[in-house]
Amino acid sequence: VRPGLISLRGALSAMKGNLAEANHLLDNAIVVCQRKGDVAGIALTLVRRANTLRILGKYDASPKDIEEALQLAGSDTDLQPIYAEALRIKGLSLYRLGQARTAAQELEHSLSLYTELKEAGSIPILLGETAMVHATIGDVESAKTLYQEALQIWRAEKNLYFQADTLNNLAVLYHQLGEYELASEAYEDGLACARNGHNQHAEALLLAGLGDLYSEIEDFEAASQAYEQAETIAGGLSGFFLSNSLILARANLALLQEDISTSTQ
Repeated sequence: VRPGLISLRGALSAMKGNLAEANHLLDNAIVVCQRKGDVAGIALTLVRRANTLRILGKYDASPKDIEEALQLAGSDTDLQPIYAEALRIKGLSLYRLGQARTAAQELEHSLSLYTELKEAGSIPILLGETAMVHATIGDVESAKTLYQEALQIWRAEKNLYFQADTLNNLAVLYHQLGEYELASEAYEDGLACARNGHNQHAEALLLAGLGDLYSEIEDFEAASQAYEQAETIAGGLSGFFLSNSLILARANLALLQEDISTSTQ
């Protein structure tokens, strides 16, 4: 039995959304790694299982795996990438538990380690996650800077898929701050990236965001068109929550239009 292979299968199952299967595979991998005394294998699999438990919403079980992984990886320089990833999962779990300030510290620690290790693949993802947490705690300037840094890396790598995701997050932040021109530009740039990079999830979110923006500036026809396009895309994506929020957005748009027409009579 090759525990590394079982662990990898578990991680891939989690990525595909088969979380129960992933958890089962990772449980088995940990047992085999423990039997063989494979410390690196145990630490890596604990981090993978913690992430799966986090996605499943089992926030009581996930931190136990993380703390054990941090203890195992902390004293071994060869295991620093695992230590950095454990800090990342810890930060994301704390964020979901409403402990955003502590989450920001863990994510920043993870980011500094990944930067030191020159782990290029992880850095832009972590920049975006750290930006999200900073935005939550009201540190919007840091959030903007971190999103822009992530965007620069994705642009340099010509990765349109993740450019679309990052531009959506940046657009939402500008929008929330009332910086409408910057928001509109980010939404439009993001849409171009989403369409060219075949990121339908981001395309639907960006169109919904544009619809909200148009509603606020009272361009109701453009808002209606954006919502309609978002709904068409969201309808074709399985397990996508956006359809429900679009129903509310369109209802809100109808109320706004009614208010305007009533006030002009």
